Amino acid sequence: MIAGLTLGLVVYMLGSISGAHVNPAVTIGLASIGKISWMEACYYVLSQLIGGFLAFLAGGVLLGGPLPVVADSTLLIAIAEALGAAILVLGVSSVVHGKAPHDAAGLTIGTALTLGAFAA
Repeated sequence: MIAGLTLGLVVYMLGSISGAHVNPAVTIGLASIGKISWMEACYYVLSQLIGGFLAFLAGGVLLGGPLPVVADSTLLIAIAEALGAAILVLGVSSVVHGKAPHDAAGLTIGTALTLGAFAA
């Protein structure tokens, strides 16, 4: 729930500046339909991966140790991530293609992330 609210806020705050690219799946999707160049997509994805790694480290510091990783459920995690990403990309696509009102972009995309997380 917090992630969806945060993403919605990021879309409203940074959407007009950077397109609010915070997820590699979204960036690759936008590059595949020509909304951004593949070179821009590479820079965004690299930045997103670095940001994710820094967030992982910060989480470890805040929790007082390394974050737990459950190796025996890697396939289930991958499937859940793919499902969540698909729902998020669907929400972003609805905004990009004008199926959702532009003024509601943050609400649409944040809700899509929340639903994707719940589904996963």
